[in-house]
Amino acid sequence: MESAEEAPERAPSSCANCRALMVGEYCHQCGQRDREMVRGAFSMMWEAIAEMFEFDSRVRRTLGPLFFKPGYLSSEWVVGRRASYVSPVRLYLFVSIVFFIVLSAVTQFDTTELRQQLATAGEQRTDILDAPADETRPAFTERTNIQVNIPWLSEDAQTELKRRIDVVAEDPDLLLRQARTLAPQLMFVLLPLFALILKVLYLFARRYYVEHLVLALHTHTFMFASFVVLFALSGVRGWATAMYIPAWAGTLAFSLMVAIWVWIPIYLFIAQKRFYAQGWFFTTVKYLLTGVIYFMMMNFALVALMLLSLATA
Repeated sequence: MESAEEAPERAPSSCANCRALMVGEYCHQCGQRDREMVRGAFSMMWEAIAEMFEFDSRVRRTLGPLFFKPGYLSSEWVVGRRASYVSPVRLYLFVSIVFFIVLSAVTQFDTTELRQQLATAGEQRTDILDAPADETRPAFTERTNIQVNIPWLSEDAQTELKRRIDVVAEDPDLLLRQARTLAPQLMFVLLPLFALILKVLYLFARRYYVEHLVLALHTHTFMFASFVVLFALSGVRGWATAMYIPAWAGTLAFSLMVAIWVWIPIYLFIAQKRFYAQGWFFTTVKYLLTGVIYFMMMNFALVALMLLSLATA
């Protein structure tokens, strides 16, 4: 048997792209990875999934702190310890995609009653038009009795808005589907605005904007992941009520839901406290200010979502 000393050494390989001598897995000159790409389809597909979602040890190292160590991942990223965890942007994108898919599945509304109300409104509107005209009669859309009077809109814009309302009145599901489509895009716009709020509140913290954005990404990812878990636990409660699973499972699911709802505001507070390392008083004041401002932004965002959904439905 050939000894280890007599075994021939492996000859250094060269980069297939630029022919530079390979030292390690990546070429130091062009950055191409030293990996054979012409191989079985199953192997290629698994690698694509693994690279897309970083389905390796980094996921396990990321999920624990994401749920139970507020502010930890953001602090690690800022000090440069990033390779051990899933990147904030990729983590947010993956979790938000899962969240909005689940949200679309659980927010299926029965619009039968709404259709009946709109049909009744249309009949009432016909009776009004048959009555003698007077100056006190409100403006109605052509097929509904929904009042439309937005002073800052031009006459053409109001006419188009009335037309869109009529379209949605005939098919309310169209508005809901469009809202679910636009919600992820609108949420992605709110992220940098939330980071801007943190930048202003912590103006003297001498932090770059991207640092605030990283914290915003991690906290929003935590929120989305928590809501996904809440949706799942709510489903378990429903199955327990329907006698599909034992009753104790429903009780446990309810207890966990309560714990998550309590943990969410505590988590966000601790994350802000740990990341910026300020005292309890200033953290509390800025935490409350952040919440109030962001709540107002969310209200404006919901109105914008409805208007955009109406305009594009």
